Amino acid sequence: MKNKNLDSKLILNKNSSLVDDDCFNGNCSSSLNSFSQKNCIQTNSTSTKIETTGSKHSFLFKCVFSLFIVISLLFLTTACGNIYDDMKIVLSNNGEDVVLYLGGNAGEDVAEITATIEGDKSISRELEVFAENDKILVDTKMNSDNSTTIIITANGVCKDAPVIVQSKEGNKKVTFYVSVEI
Repeated sequence: MKNKNLDSKLILNKNSSLVDDDCFNGNCSSSLNSFSQKNCIQTNSTSTKIETTGSKHSFLFKCVFSLFIVISLLFLTTACGNIYDDMKIVLSNNGEDVVLYLGGNAGEDVAEITATIEGDKSISRELEVFAENDKILVDTKMNSDNSTTIIITANGVCKDAPVIVQSKEGNKKVTFYVSVEI
C-alpha cells in the first residue's frame, strides 16, 4: 500500500484487507501487488470507505470531550445543592447568654427562649435541646407555628453552662450559655 498522510481515505474490502482510495476508484498503483489490484477492482461495489482522521482532529476531539465531561461534573456537583445549606436555627435571644437567679423573686429562676428553623419547607422543624451541666434543667415544647419553646430552669449555681440546640435533620447546632447566680 502506498504511503499517504494521516488524512487519507482507506477502503475495507469484503476480504477485510485495506486498500487506498485510488485503488477503490480503479486506479491501483504499481506498489500494490497484483492480487490486491485484482481484489480491489473486483470488489469495488462491495467495499466500504473508511476515512481516517488525522492526529490533529483526534487530539482536538479528545480535548473538547474531556472539557465537556469536566464542566458537566462541576455543574452536577454545584447545581444539585444540599437543602440543608441554607438552613439555620434562629433563637429569640439571638444566642446571647442567659442569667438566672436561684432563690430569687418568682420567675427569675426560669427563662423561655423560642427557637425556629429557617430553610427549605421540606425540612423537619424538630429540635433537640440539652444542657451540658446538671445545674440547668431544659424542657421543650413544640408550638403550632413550628417553632420550639425552650424552657430553662435553674437547679443550682453554675457559670457559663452550655445549652446546645440541635436540629434533628441537617445537623445544625446553636449554642448559648446559661449562668445561675444566687
